[in-house]
Amino acid sequence: MFLGIIKMVIVPLGLGILLKLKFRYKLQPFAEVFPAFSVTFIVFICSLVAALNKDYIAQMSLSILLIVLSLNIAGYISGYGIAKLFKLNIKRCKTLSVEIGMQNAGLGTVLALKYFSRQVAVPAALFVITSVLTSALLARYWRNSSTD
Repeated sequence: MFLGIIKMVIVPLGLGILLKLKFRYKLQPFAEVFPAFSVTFIVFICSLVAALNKDYIAQMSLSILLIVLSLNIAGYISGYGIAKLFKLNIKRCKTLSVEIGMQNAGLGTVLALKYFSRQVAVPAALFVITSVLTSALLARYWRNSSTD
């Protein structure tokens, strides 16, 4: 699993950093597209997991969804609170809030699929889908509020 994480995270991240350093100006026009592509790809993987497990998900109780949502919201609150504790400016508080609220369930989903089973990947996949939706709502709320 450790080697899998290195192959799936460290190597692509390292290559991405090197490419960005070497081709910074050539890649600049695409900089706004990459995050959307990344989120789309992760949501696609998690949607696939959900589709493969639709019968299993139908049997799950509402408590799983409430746990996933609670973890997500606790991450947002913790991230914002920790940033405030360290006296970061409001933009950094919001950034840390979303970063911790979303965590890295996409990686968890992929690792669960690779090393365990598609049913084991369901909670992580549900967390990703929940995180993407709630972070979009939170970002929209903050964009429309005057707390900047």
